Amino acid sequence: MRLFLCLFIIFISREIIPQWFLQNPQWQGKLFSSVCFVDNNSGWVVGGGGTILKTTNGGTNWMTQTSGTQNDLSSVCFVNNISGWAVGDGGTILKTTDGGLTWKLETTKTLNWLSSVYFTDTETGFAVGDSGLILRTADGGTT
Repeated sequence: MRLFLCLFIIFISREIIPQWFLQNPQWQGKLFSSVCFVDNNSGWVVGGGGTILKTTNGGTNWMTQTSGTQNDLSSVCFVNNISGWAVGDGGTILKTTDGGLTWKLETTKTLNWLSSVYFTDTETGFAVGDSGLILRTADGGTT
């Protein structure tokens, strides 16, 4: 009876306690550094070699997006389903206004590693990086 009760508790606890689940094993071994979701379904990850992936079904499936760079990307931020930015090595700042179908390389005056990006809305954003670098934009990342 005790064994049955223990097994029952273990079985029930696995069903009740939230768990992490591996998504798309074909990406194992790839370096990912940042993830951003704007709702339960739409999200992006960025990583090594300019990798950008997008999901539209909560992470069950991921589709490759063309970033246009081979630079490592360290951070991604979207404020809605269409407007997003990614930053990384060599002062790389990428912007999309179509949900990641196309990415545009924005001009920066730095070659510093940019480690994080965050936008409060479609116009105002910040990027930070090596040597205490803090960048701010008020025009959606154009300057």
